[in-house]
Amino acid sequence: MNIDNTVKIILSAIPPAVFLYLYCRRIGEKKHFPIYAESFLHGVFVSLIVLLFNSFTHEITVSAPLFIRSFALAAFIEKITALISIYILIRGSRKLSIKQGICIGIIFGAAFGFVENIQYSIAYSADILFQRMFFSVPMHIITCGMIGYFLSFRRIFAKRPNKLKLLTAGALIPVFLHGSFDYMLFKGLHEEITIPLMITAMIIILEWMISMSLTIPSANVLAEKKLAYEEWSVITRHQRHEKWITRAMGKSDDSYTGFLRFGSGISDVIIAVVLIASAIVFMVKADRITVLSSLRLDLRVVTMLFVSFPLMIALAFLIKGIINPKYFTDGLLRIPVIANAVIYPYSDDEETFITYDITHDLVFLKTYDFPETEVFDMMFEAAHTLSPIITVKKRWENRSNPSYPFGVLVTPVSGTESARMKLFIRRYLRIKYLNGILYGLGVPGRERIKKHFIRTDSVMKQRICFEKGSCIYQQNDKAKYFYCVQSGKVKISFKSDERSISYILKRGEYFGESDVIGGRIRKHTAIAESDCELLAADLSEIKTLVENDPHFSYLVILSLSRIIKLFENEKQ
Repeated sequence: MNIDNTVKIILSAIPPAVFLYLYCRRIGEKKHFPIYAESFLHGVFVSLIVLLFNSFTHEITVSAPLFIRSFALAAFIEKITALISIYILIRGSRKLSIKQGICIGIIFGAAFGFVENIQYSIAYSADILFQRMFFSVPMHIITCGMIGYFLSFRRIFAKRPNKLKLLTAGALIPVFLHGSFDYMLFKGLHEEITIPLMITAMIIILEWMISMSLTIPSANVLAEKKLAYEEWSVITRHQRHEKWITRAMGKSDDSYTGFLRFGSGISDVIIAVVLIASAIVFMVKADRITVLSSLRLDLRVVTMLFVSFPLMIALAFLIKGIINPKYFTDGLLRIPVIANAVIYPYSDDEETFITYDITHDLVFLKTYDFPETEVFDMMFEAAHTLSPIITVKKRWENRSNPSYPFGVLVTPVSGTESARMKLFIRRYLRIKYLNGILYGLGVPGRERIKKHFIRTDSVMKQRICFEKGSCIYQQNDKAKYFYCVQSGKVKISFKSDERSISYILKRGEYFGESDVIGGRIRKHTAIAESDCELLAADLSEIKTLVENDPHFSYLVILSLSRIIKLFENEKQ
């Protein structure tokens, strides 16, 4: 081996080293080093197999049309073998999170690209070598990282159609990106510009996947909670809806969660500045640089090597972590559109609860008191439209864990969902997306959209339980909260001139609002007539409800009228 080949082999190790440093330092974990090492060995082995296969099919590939050669004979074979190998690696460890699955793919791609580079350094000229060495490796690393994302994401889904979709995406997207890369490279379509731009776009896509992965629990964590990802996403979306409502009320201390942020550290910035400076120096003093003259490189290749590649890597360091993971937990395009859920038969009367989100297969009902039976009938009402009655069964329920919303997760019993129900859900989702876009854009009439999610049962989130005989508040106490009865009974009583007046409140009735509005002391006493659950809210929430919920205003007027009538009767 002469010195030129030695130099080329040494240079071929630079791209894998740079990208492994960039990504593994960020998302890799030392405790998973054995599987990372196994992934590297898999990449080496698969690369050798593919290179051996290509040596036997060289004559066919050379004579094949460019499109077939790029997509079918190169991209498809390499990425499908990579998918199979990464699938075996990820399947063997249940404790891996999605970001670790991405890291496995990245390491596999780096090993694959490095071995491929060694083969190019021996078999091809410097022009071809440097074109592929500094851009094929990032392409392999990123596309294999995508495979790792889709395959590890696939594991946490329960439904076969969802698993199949992710498996298909994990195969087709990397094949398409790899094939497009090879096609442009073989075609010579201004590769000094198009190839770096394409790799940069792929880096951004991978950044999105990494940021997304940081918000998703591992399969092991979901298994401990006895939840599939479909169920977990519906439950957590309910929590995000409640945060969203709080911000819409102007009560949240949280600032707006942007899609972008600056996530690079000082070391990343320094590396980026050095790379950018080196590219600028080369462009200014290119005619004075002679150290690489022995390599006899084409000007376009030199430009890719010393300008495009450093700028691309600098950008990769600068945009590291630029996509804010919190956006995927706090930022929502779909606003909560409240629907009434009528469950029956539950008791003597139909029981109505609410939900913020209706999907085709899962619905979370916000309630503290739900049926004990596993299967029951229900109907939805949203946007002045009634759904047909469907039979549902419980998938998950929470009565006590404060880290998750209180309520029950249900799914339609197979075969009971009619075409009319599907039509209702499509209309409901259309309203959610349309109003979410309009509200997010701040269009005129934005405040009117609040009627879809500002309601008493969505604004009053503080839950308080009282045992039978407990005093909720006493006459002459300072008024801070008003209440809504969720279950049980509450006795309201007040004394005047040695006379005592009392009445009983049941589910859905309010009390204490007049004292809170007036900002005065309590004019009566509230006692739990039975074990009861109450929702509590303060003055700011009363104002929000009065401004956005006409039904609540009507109920407040009725309550005030009842109190006035009682005082008039007392005087008589």
